[in-house]
This record gives sequence, structure tokens and C-alpha cells, in this order.
Amino acid sequence: MIVSSPKRIEYLDAMRGFCMILVVYAHLGSQTSISDLFGNNIFMTFRMPLFFFLSGFLCFSRFTPYMLNKLKKRFIGQLLPTVIVGGIFIALMAEGNFGVALFHKSKAGYWFTFVAFEIYFIYAFLTLLIDKISNSLLFKTIIYMTLAILSLPLSYWIGKSGFNNSDISGLFSIVSVVSYTPFFLFGVIAKIYNTQFINLVENKWIISIIIVLFTTLHIVSNIYNIKIKLIFYGIIGVTLIFLVFHNFKDYFSCNTTIGKALSYIGKRTLPIYLIHYFLLSGIAPALTIPFIQNHTGWIIGFISYFILSLLIVCICLIIEAVFRKAEPLYRICFGYPN
Repeated sequence: MIVSSPKRIEYLDAMRGFCMILVVYAHLGSQTSISDLFGNNIFMTFRMPLFFFLSGFLCFSRFTPYMLNKLKKRFIGQLLPTVIVGGIFIALMAEGNFGVALFHKSKAGYWFTFVAFEIYFIYAFLTLLIDKISNSLLFKTIIYMTLAILSLPLSYWIGKSGFNNSDISGLFSIVSVVSYTPFFLFGVIAKIYNTQFINLVENKWIISIIIVLFTTLHIVSNIYNIKIKLIFYGIIGVTLIFLVFHNFKDYFSCNTTIGKALSYIGKRTLPIYLIHYFLLSGIAPALTIPFIQNHTGWIIGFISYFILSLLIVCICLIIEAVFRKAEPLYRICFGYPN
């Protein structure tokens, strides 16, 4: 039986494109000691959580064999290209320190696809076990919510015990897996109860509460220098960005210039992610970022960084378009083309 692919939701692609630009924005400071680029302290509270949320939201399926096929596609289409391109990057740009990169949680910057694959593997395995007990979506939801809540004490134990400094933790990026699994499961639960979730993000009171909570968290964090757990920041931040894109989905459709551009980027996040590390030192040299950071206000600084980010993304897209002409090579380096 031939099963037709579900139609892509344009504003979700646009959301992914928006997040990809913010990822490049954040990495501009990687060439210097500056990590607090204008606005980055706000963007970091939802940027990566939103990627994992969307991954969970888009991958949920009640057809379990589909999940096994998806796991295979993720391995061939995402993990292997990351290993290949990441290996080339380490050989050319990181003095060939493969061992250091392998056992470091960041994987020379390429941690995301490793962690995304691990989380999906855990999710698929857990769902297979749950299906042997019950097919109830409520039962699944309770298990997923329990696992998400348990990430808090587990995260505390990992830090307190020093396990986060072990080689096994670095090899499997355990800290990141524990930190981002709740957002993936949040996406799965939002998809399970899609109608109710959409009703919530369209509710004027909920929108008002989310905006107030997001703003309050940042004000309290800045005034009292409190480190608030990512899960609290992230759930609110993810909901805020989702409701903005959903409620203004007509503006983020492919019928508008900005929607079409963001969707185009959103369909090519993996190639951009894999390529952009090669460009950072050339587009954002060590003198550029400190000059912008120290000699401009936050508005001019943000615009400058955003332009640099867009420039890097555009170059990545040009390189990606060239590789598309060599499809066998494209599949090796960037997986399945969209």
C-alpha cells in the first residue's frame, strides 16, 4: 500500500528557518570570547528547545513500524552525514583532534544531530514497550510526562555526582540528552492533543499569560542574577514562539516573501547546520564581533549580527544548491534532499 506523505505545514518550516538563523547568530561569538551577543541570552531560552519540540511534534505517529523506519532514515539521512561532514571539519579546522571531539559533549559543534538521534531512539524504544502494555494515548501521555519530570532530578544528580565530566557522558552527550528530552516529549504530547493545544495557543488569555510569564522570568533572572532551569524557560519560550507563528501563519506562508524565505531555510536546516561552522571564522573574524559588541548600541548591534547571520546562511544555501547538482554526493554529505 502506498501511503502519501503528509502535506508540510508552511509556518512550521518557517519556524525552523527562524530558529536556524538564530543558531548561526549564536555561533557568531564562537570565534571570540564573547558569548552574550545582543539578545542571545533571550534567544537561547527557546532556540534549541524549539527545534526539539518541533522534532517531537512532527514525528509522532500511532503506527509503530513507521517509527522504526523513521529511526533508520534519521541514522542514514542525519547522523551519518554529520559524522562525515563533522569529520572533515575536525580534520581541516580543528587540527584533527577526533578523540577530543568524540568524547566532548559538543562534538566540535555537531552535537545536535547526535542528541536528536539518541532522543528519538529512546522515544521509539519506550513507545514500543508502552504499546505492548496499552495503546491508550492517555497512558502514553502519563509516561511521557513522568519521564520529562524525572529529567529534573536526573539532571541534578548528573551535575552533583560529577558524572557530567566522565568520558561516557561526553561520548553520548548525556547532559544534552537529559536537558532536551522534555521538549521533544512536549512536542509529542502537543501533537497527541493537537486540537486542544491549538485551542490553547489561540486563546487570548493564554497568550497574555505566556507573554507575561516569559517577560517576568527574564526580568527576575536579570535583576537577581538567578539561574532558572532551562525546562521552565524553554516550555514558556517554545509556547510563545509557536503561538506567534501559528496565529500569524498567513504571514509565514509561502504566499509571502518572508514566509517563503524562512520556509526555504527551514527545509534545509541540516545542510546549513553542517556547513556554517566552516564559514564562521571567515565571515565573523575575531575583530568584527568585539567591535560591534563594544562600539554599538543593542539595536545597531542586533541588526549587524543579524545581517552577518543571514550572509552566512545565504552562502550555506549557495553551497547546498551546488551539491544538489551532484545528488549522490549530496546524500552522503547532507542526507535526503527535501
